Amino acid sequence: MHLEQGKSGLITLFLNYKFSKKTNMRAVLLFLFLNTILHFSTKAQSKLYDYLPLNENQDSIIFHYKQIKETNIAQMVKADIQYFIIKAEKETYGYTIFLDGHLVIEQKTIPGLSGSLGFKNIPDTHKIAELVIKKMKEGEMPPTISEHELIEMDITNRH
Repeated sequence: MHLEQGKSGLITLFLNYKFSKKTNMRAVLLFLFLNTILHFSTKAQSKLYDYLPLNENQDSIIFHYKQIKETNIAQMVKADIQYFIIKAEKETYGYTIFLDGHLVIEQKTIPGLSGSLGFKNIPDTHKIAELVIKKMKEGEMPPTISEHELIEMDITNRH
């Protein structure tokens, strides 16, 4: 299958698939990640060999990952990224992140932890939403939060 056909097929599949609320964020992030890879592949297809390392000892997977990350960073620098605090279950809070006016993340639970409850207070929600945006601007897609980061940031409402 040609890469352009693969990209069109992925977009069509994504647009026609009906997501539940639980899979919505995962699906959007997966779509963005796959779209970035396919975009990089199709734009650079004619120059792909220019990017391949000449040194056989260099790990080409790491090299290409760095290229994709640089592309993500360049795109995020130009993007308008905004977040909003939202209400979640049982008087907790979450956040949404918009990229150029399009919803890309809706997080109603504390990332990095199991469970279905959100943050107990708004200031902690702001801290994590801002960290996620920072990671997006650094090219990390999808952005992830670990339990260790929650502890470092003194997020006191871990369940």
